[in-house]
Amino acid sequence: MIKDWQILVDSITCQWRQERSKYAPWGLQGGKNGSLAKSYHISKGKKRVLGKEIFFCKKGDLIRAILPGAGGFGNPYERDINKVLEDVQNDLVTIKAAINDYGVVIDPKKMKVDPEATRRLRKKAKERGTRDN
Repeated sequence: MIKDWQILVDSITCQWRQERSKYAPWGLQGGKNGSLAKSYHISKGKKRVLGKEIFFCKKGDLIRAILPGAGGFGNPYERDINKVLEDVQNDLVTIKAAINDYGVVIDPKKMKVDPEATRRLRKKAKERGTRDN
């Protein structure tokens, strides 16, 4: 999730505090860790990474917060392939993430799972003893 705040007044003082920018939310039962939080102050086309700080903003500036993703539960390579396809169709997961994170190969033109390619990918990962590509 991305949250943006556009500054609509001439000048303000901002205090920024955000957690999970150094340590990702952990996964459980074989699930992967979530993503890290990121935040930026964008002023006159220049983007600056925010930490825990106090800073000034001018009219037209943008503060952008990219919230961390939660950690997963269970081995993602064991997730039902049709559920992964639904996630892709609902823009919750990209086709690239379906392959890399879940071992599910989806034809981008037909938006259908390639079951044989998925089986091979998951088998190869299992033989390597990992779920990561």
